Amino acid sequence: RNLKENLQRNGGMALPDGYRKALRLVRQAEKFGRPVISFVDTSGAYPGVAAEERGIAEAIARNLRDFFDVKVPIVVVIIGQGGSGGALGIGIGDVVLMLENAIYSVISPEGFASILLRDGSKAEYAASIMRLTARDLYSFKLIDEVIEEPAGGAHKNPQVAAITIRNALLKWLPRLSSKAKDQLLKERFEKFIQYFSQHMPVAETELFYRNPYELIVAVILSAQCTDKRVNMITPLLYNSYPDARSMSEARPEDIFEIIKSCSYPNNKTKHLIGMAKTVMEKYEGEIPDTLE
Repeated sequence: RNLKENLQRNGGMALPDGYRKALRLVRQAEKFGRPVISFVDTSGAYPGVAAEERGIAEAIARNLRDFFDVKVPIVVVIIGQGGSGGALGIGIGDVVLMLENAIYSVISPEGFASILLRDGSKAEYAASIMRLTARDLYSFKLIDEVIEEPAGGAHKNPQVAAITIRNALLKWLPRLSSKAKDQLLKERFEKFIQYFSQHMPVAETELFYRNPYELIVAVILSAQCTDKRVNMITPLLYNSYPDARSMSEARPEDIFEIIKSCSYPNNKTKHLIGMAKTVMEKYEGEIPDTLE
């Protein structure tokens, strides 16, 4: 509400510790059979060096993966800003609800204007073409319900807004709680897969790769780094470590030397070796080609 609170709450941007804490509490809810309600209001994950050093990308990625496997109902309510991966890190659920004046997007209008329009003053115009409002997202079938707000917005009458959110939750939670665990997980997963299969039947990327292993390597390197830069690094990396086995046995300092022109090479070195070891231990060196 003011500068002091904004600084105290880090501008609403979570550090990796916050995402790991959220996952721990979700697992606790699962253990005791409680449904999970996730309230989202963030412009994104904290983008500072401290967050990168503590593994913000890994923390969000782990939440994205593990939330799909939580065996209790998850209802997500976007009450303000739903920004980028910071929102997705606590935004995977069976149902996504959204206050009518909230926004949900891969980037803020200010960021869109600065990066794509090359003019930060065009944020209002950017917002108009991004289609980030609750009504827009409902029409795209990206959310399940728009929750109406009191006149003037939820902040004008928080008590009424809270009652309205409560009523929406009481409508959805019994429906979800009545489903068997296996059905709940299957429907949660298929909801996302079907949407992307429909709208992105052929996934495209500018990253250079020739097989699934190389794609995973390139994606790890691409965090906070341009595809152009990644494509300058990967030919030598692929040649030096052509498969998961060779990568899993690599010395960190050797990989670092190859990828040091990429952003955050120390963390990415750890993630590359960790990925390769996981593939060796769980999948005998072969990248799985199914979603099972």
